[in-house]
Amino acid sequence: MSNVAPPPTTLAIVGATGSNGRLAVAHALDHGLQVRAVNRSTRRARRVLGGHLDDPNLTLHEADATDARQLAPVVDGVDAVVLAHGNDAEPESNYRVIATAVETLPAGTPVSLMSAIAVTQDIPAFSEILEWRRRGERLLRASALRHTIIRPGWFDGHSPGDDRPEFEQGDATPLSAMRGVRRRHIAAALVEAVCTPAAAGRTLELFSGPGEPVDDWPEAFATLEADTSDRLDGVHDPTGLPLSGEPASVREDLRKHGV
Repeated sequence: MSNVAPPPTTLAIVGATGSNGRLAVAHALDHGLQVRAVNRSTRRARRVLGGHLDDPNLTLHEADATDARQLAPVVDGVDAVVLAHGNDAEPESNYRVIATAVETLPAGTPVSLMSAIAVTQDIPAFSEILEWRRRGERLLRASALRHTIIRPGWFDGHSPGDDRPEFEQGDATPLSAMRGVRRRHIAAALVEAVCTPAAAGRTLELFSGPGEPVDDWPEAFATLEADTSDRLDGVHDPTGLPLSGEPASVREDLRKHGV
């Protein structure tokens, strides 16, 4: 008997009304998944996702994803979760959504996270944003959830003909040389990751380049190296953010997972 979990049929998308989340909703519905669109405002969701409201596989759920009491009933019974949220005006809130998901979801749940490019780099203008993003990545890796962490390049910064999603690892490209990515590639990667066992335990940078679209996501994800259990950062990431200098709340979150 195979010990590989069956593909998900029910998917919760947190941040479903964002510019990438709404495309993730469309991608998931196109693939026949039952989608729970999680957002702070049902009124906004009806406006943004209006073209999909007649789809019987879509349900709208209003919840503050930083509050476990609100998120728990929304994700109860789902097979997988996409975290497509983002609020750079309140950087710590991006981390808190991840902490709440880690607290709420059963061990082994597939979770894909839209993180940020250059998250390991020292960029003073974005230091607070990137530090909280990296903290969220680390907590997700330390947890018992089946993670895939995706760091998109510059949104919409692609060129005509850049129809192929491209993966890198190690966050080694300097900000000055950073390439762009199509939003539909972000959405597709987030959804396909939780449907693909080969994506489990991977951290990657995502860009768009010239070539044909990917028609075999498992093969694409299989080219990536897995994160290792002996470190909190991605497989090829530089070491950074010493735990001794982290906020007490972050150290406590990690301590719950044996770090």
